[in-house]
Amino acid sequence: MQIQPILAALRRHKAGTVLIALQIALTLAIVCNALFIIQQRVSHLSRPTGIDESNLLVVHNAWVGDDDVESRIRTDLATLRGLPGVADVVATNSYPLRGGGWSMGARTDPEATKSLTSTTLYFMDDHAIGTLGLKLVAGRNFRPTKSAGSTRASSTRHHR
Repeated sequence: MQIQPILAALRRHKAGTVLIALQIALTLAIVCNALFIIQQRVSHLSRPTGIDESNLLVVHNAWVGDDDVESRIRTDLATLRGLPGVADVVATNSYPLRGGGWSMGARTDPEATKSLTSTTLYFMDDHAIGTLGLKLVAGRNFRPTKSAGSTRASSTRHHR
């Protein structure tokens, strides 16, 4: 390819040269911005969650009929906990990294009307920490309470 005629044409047509330079600059700016956004997302997604993700299994169960769902949940949990290789099982309304569930706003001032951020609520029992593979803080765990209603999903953690 001959460069001399191209350079001569660019010298004669200053407006075209400026437009080509602006187009190249704008394209580079868009590409750099896109790469920066992708890099931020990838670094955000590669942060550790604190959950033993590789050993979790989620079972979603939707029973037919409304008769005694509580006892069905208790029976299913007992059966799953009795399986060999299962570390723990919990029934829950949702779980971390699912992208759904029940959320509400959080604020530091009780008088404030606007929330600072939102939080996600997980309805779980004292088996949640063992199931998710979390570390206990200061040796404390959730205290078992009466069931807060029916849940439709359960998470199971397996030993390797």
